[in-house]
Amino acid sequence: MRIQRETKGKVRGIYIPEAVQTYLVLHMNKPPFNDPRVRRAVFLAIDRQELVTIVRCAEPFGCFGSVGTFLPNKGGQVVESQEDLAQVKGWRQPKDQDIAEAKTLMAAAGFAHGLKATLNLTTVPATVRIGEVIAEQLRKSLGIEFTLEAVDRATSVDRTIRN
Repeated sequence: MRIQRETKGKVRGIYIPEAVQTYLVLHMNKPPFNDPRVRRAVFLAIDRQELVTIVRCAEPFGCFGSVGTFLPNKGGQVVESQEDLAQVKGWRQPKDQDIAEAKTLMAAAGFAHGLKATLNLTTVPATVRIGEVIAEQLRKSLGIEFTLEAVDRATSVDRTIRN
């Protein structure tokens, strides 16, 4: 958008919100994320609308991303609009139903009082901010204490593959 502005429209920026996607990789071969209840709890408890507002709408050129671009797994459901998406578990607003279900899952998995884990991030500022927001959300809602480790892309990919 800056290039478009600076070239007075000679170069056009076209933004496709659904092309911006953010994923969270949980290692399902190691505790605590080897338990599908813990993974499901994390999925449910993340407030994607808050992520959009804090991370993707902080730009001076408008919002970059929609709630559907954060952890985009709709459980096989066909979702045709943002209004429809607001009714899907994980995306529902307000978050009270999802968080209640997430707490039940955490308790059933033996983590009613939370857990500690490391969040592997790249040093890209938006990625770090997403990690900070997710970590704070999960700390407040489920008692998950993440240590954020921002490293260069190669190290981050290596950690994701090897760990």
